[in-house]
Order: sequence, then C-alpha cells, then structure tokens
Amino acid sequence: MKSSSVITILVTLTISSNFVLSENILAVLPISTKSHRNVVEPLIQALAKRGHTLTVISPGAPYSKPVPNITEIVPIKYPEVFKTMKDPFQQRREGGLAGMGSMDFIYIASEKIHKTGALEPLYKEKFDLIITTAMFNPGFDCFMHKIDAPVIQVSTLAAPSFLTELVGNSLPPSFVPLFFLKYNDNMNFIERLINTSLDLFIRIFSKISTRQMDAFNRKLYGEDCPSIVDIERNVSLILSNAFVPLTTPRPLLPNVVEVGGMHCRPPTPLPKDLDEFLSGAEHGFVYFSLGSVVQTDQIPDSVRQSFVNVFSRLKQRVIWKWNSGQMDNLPPNVRVSKWLPQQDILGHPNIRVFMTHGGLLSTQEAAYHGVPLLGMPVFVDQDLNMHQAEDGGYALTLEILEITEEKLESLLRELIDNPKYTSKAKQLSGIFRNQLQTPLERAVFWTEYVMRHNGAVHLRSAARKLNYFQYRSMDVIGFLLAIVFVVSYVIFVSCKFCFRRIFRRSAVIDANKKQK
Repeated sequence: MKSSSVITILVTLTISSNFVLSENILAVLPISTKSHRNVVEPLIQALAKRGHTLTVISPGAPYSKPVPNITEIVPIKYPEVFKTMKDPFQQRREGGLAGMGSMDFIYIASEKIHKTGALEPLYKEKFDLIITTAMFNPGFDCFMHKIDAPVIQVSTLAAPSFLTELVGNSLPPSFVPLFFLKYNDNMNFIERLINTSLDLFIRIFSKISTRQMDAFNRKLYGEDCPSIVDIERNVSLILSNAFVPLTTPRPLLPNVVEVGGMHCRPPTPLPKDLDEFLSGAEHGFVYFSLGSVVQTDQIPDSVRQSFVNVFSRLKQRVIWKWNSGQMDNLPPNVRVSKWLPQQDILGHPNIRVFMTHGGLLSTQEAAYHGVPLLGMPVFVDQDLNMHQAEDGGYALTLEILEITEEKLESLLRELIDNPKYTSKAKQLSGIFRNQLQTPLERAVFWTEYVMRHNGAVHLRSAARKLNYFQYRSMDVIGFLLAIVFVVSYVIFVSCKFCFRRIFRRSAVIDANKKQK
C-alpha cells in the first residue's frame, strides 16, 4: 500500500513538472544593450529557476551578484563598442534609420569578443540548446554551428519577414508593414507599393550583407564555415517579441511563436521616498523616460528647457529619468533620477501619462499596465510602434525634433483631461492579460519542448528550402501562363490558317464564276 502511494506521488510530480530535466543551455547575446537583454533575461532566469544550467555570453553589464545555475561570460563591455554609433538625434535629422546608419559596431564587437579567446573553452562542453538574439550575430553563427546544438532565436522586435522567411515563414507585404514604416495592416495601393518595393530592396540588400557577413565569418573561423543562410535555415524555433493587438495579426508557422511581453509583470513596492512623491500627487503624475539607449544629455538645451517650462505649468507631478540624475532650477513638482523602476511606476494607481521614445518594451509595459502614451520616437521601429498605438486610440505622437512648448502642453493636457485615452489603454491591458499562458510561460514551454524533442525537427517547414519564386509559385504560374500563351498562339495560328484557306477558296470560286 505504501509503495503504491509513493509511486502515485512520483508519477504526479513527474506529470506536474512536465518532464523537466536539467539541461545545459548556452545563451549567446552578442549585442547586449539593456533593451535587448531585458527581452531575453526573463526567459534565462525562468529556465535557471526550473533547474537548467545556463552559460551566458553577454558583452554588457554583468549581474551585480551571482545567480544560481547561471554562469556569465563578459568578454568586453558594450559601451566601448557603442561609441562607434552616431548620435541618434543627428541621424534622425539626417532622415536615416536612426541607430542603423552604421552597423560597423556589430563587426567591431564580434571581432573584439573573438580575439579575447573567451569562446574557446566552450567548444569542449556539451550543450543541449543554444538561445540567441535573432539579429546582429555576424561572427557568432559559425561559432554556434560548431557547438552543434538546437538553436532558438529570440527576436527583440516583432520578427520581420527577412528573419522568419529563413525558417519558411515569409510575411506578405500586402498587409504586414515593415518595422520602420508608419503603416498599419490596412494599406492603400500607394502604401502597399512602397511597402512591397522596400521589402524587395531589403531582400536584395540582405543578400549583399549576407555575403559580407559570410566573408567576415570565414575570416574568423576559416573557409569551411557554412553560409549564414544555410545555418539559420536550421533554426529550431523563433520566439517573436510581439502580441496582438499591439502588433498587427500575421500568418505564422508552428516554429514561430509570439511571446511579446515576457518581461511584463505586476508592480512591486517602490522605494519609500519615490512612493511618497508619487502617492502624494493629488492630481496624479506624468512619467517621462526615453529608454536605456537614448542619452538624455544629447537633447538640445532649448528642448530640455521647453520640457521644464511645460512641466512647471502642470498640476500633476512629473518623475523624469535623466542620465546625470540631477538638473538645476527644477520646479517643485518635478523630480529627476538616473534610474527608475519603470514597471513599478507604470503600475502605480496615480499615473496619468507615460512620455516615452516609443521603444517596443516600453509600449508593451504601458499596454500591460493600461497607461496612455505621449510618444517621441527616435529609433528604428519606434515610429511604427507609436503609429500603431495612435491607431489603437491610447496614444499621441510628437516629433522630437520639432518640439515646442505649445505642442507639448497641448498634447499632454489632451491625454490628461480626455478620459478616452485611459479607457482605451485599460481595454488594451485587459486584452493583453487575457491569455491562457503568460508570454513567459509560453516561452519556457516551447524552449523545453525543443529540448525534449531533440530540436523539434518536425516543426520545420519545407518552405525554408524554397526560393522567392518557388515559395510564391511564380514558377508554376509562369509555366501555366506559358502554356496558356502557347495554346492561345496555336489556336490563333490555326484559326488564321483556316480563315486564309476559307478566304482563298472563296476567292477561287468567285474567280471561276466570273470566267464562266
């Protein structure tokens, strides 16, 4: 009797744990900005808590204290590398894709990491899985190929078509806008023309850049290194940082899973002095942050002063993330800080508006907590994020290079005084939270699924082996059109021949009649 009870308990524990085994996982985070890391970090932590052993390659700030089951390798510090990037405000003035004008920093980082020799000992280890960010990986694809383990890519934004098509999941440009365009899924003809043309341009550019990356990889790893395209076609799973309705609906294969908002969580208690400042805000407060990459000291003094002047005229208090952590001549209702617990602030009941750069993580957190947005986009996908938020009715957008006190105050007061924006934000929050699993639980499940099934090869679509023309059956359509053309031509020639014979015969008969 006792033995049967023990067996029952063991079986129950096994089922409830979903057959969790302690696996050895390598996490490769080549460009570890704070925003990129914030997407992947919850998954890494959750897997460690479930007993898996993780080795994390991260050229960024290491953990402040050791984390159980996680070994971190920090070959270089990413601030050294990002010095090669242009000022994003300057890039926006020049009209380019801010932050993407020069990708040299990616190659610089990869080469620096390779030269440290920090990767060499990892070849001797046996890993059951590799988790990596989905873009900015030149110099690491061959490294991961040599490790020879199933790969899961985490896309830090809604996975774009040039990424998903490598696993056979091309996204139609007719209703899926490119991540840097201010379009939604209801595009008119001109917008579809622009979206499709740019999609084709990106494909051509991608082929050119792939050759460049392949040459770079062979320089580091030798001539036997396969092409990036061949390596990435065998990716087991893509975890896409997207969710509907914050991003538009799109057709996805089973090995592309949306886990947008993995990092979102309920608020925790604030530090005492900050809690007193925000809880004591009789008319609520405005939270202002431009994220982790944009340096607020790059904002022109005239623009900064416009912010200060407008804030001084508000009844609401303002909490402002400012890089230096201090600012002279602040009005009494404004407080600045070098670091702020963003999700805990967004979850505070007194918050009225979140002033943001429109980064995907920030917009997801605002959606989770139901907070309306005033967006001032700077970087690549932020224009699209804010455009979709405006379409959703819970945000307004202000061009950061054209800020005036009048525009800023008008939009802020509209968001604060008009309850429709808060109502829409709360409605979105309800949709976001109404899921069978949390995004993080879903990500953990599919990660362990790939490990349980040795790379989950059965999820891979044969479409990944097809080229652009084959995928869209353009070769078949061309062949059918050729048949139609040939048949039509044969019919035309036959009819022409028959008509000529008939007319010729008629002419002969008429001629004979005249002779008689």
